[in-house]
Amino acid sequence: MFYGTIAGITFLISAFTILAQLILLPIFFKRTDIMRNDIEERMKLFKILADIGDINLAQKRQELLRRKKSINTCPPPEPGPPGPPGI
Repeated sequence: MFYGTIAGITFLISAFTILAQLILLPIFFKRTDIMRNDIEERMKLFKILADIGDINLAQKRQELLRRKKSINTCPPPEPGPPGPPGI
């Protein structure tokens, strides 16, 4: 009788855990699907913003290069130390 009671309790616990899995797994999968879609949308937005940032950075580099090339003023020359005597 004691073994029968333990077997019955074990069977009930197993049945409850199987039912819990059958009930909770679809909810869990739905939640993870929503989270995955949210993360994918954020990654797409990040890539778009990164591309826009790269374009703006390239434009700023071009402007800086143009500005550097347009400045033709050089500082006055400074005399250096005398060189070795020639033969």
